[in-house]
Amino acid sequence: MNGYTENGCKEAEQVAGKGVTCENCPFEKCRYEFEAKRPLLEDEDIRKVQSMLEKNINTTLIASQFGVSQRTIQRVKSGKYAGIKV
Repeated sequence: MNGYTENGCKEAEQVAGKGVTCENCPFEKCRYEFEAKRPLLEDEDIRKVQSMLEKNINTTLIASQFGVSQRTIQRVKSGKYAGIKV
């Protein structure tokens, strides 16, 4: 199982509107079939981000420094970032 149903996904719905299915998906590649070449943040980067967060450095600044979204930084902060050892 690929982790999705043939009912589409939130991303496709945001682009194409309600009722979009896998069959009429607007994207060239399925988000569930995407394989990252490496994690967005390596373990060392995660430790650096955590250190910066402990120093109360702004999440926008941290995100831009590592080339990730603020949401990724928030996930690190909450301990919910994939691959993080909490």
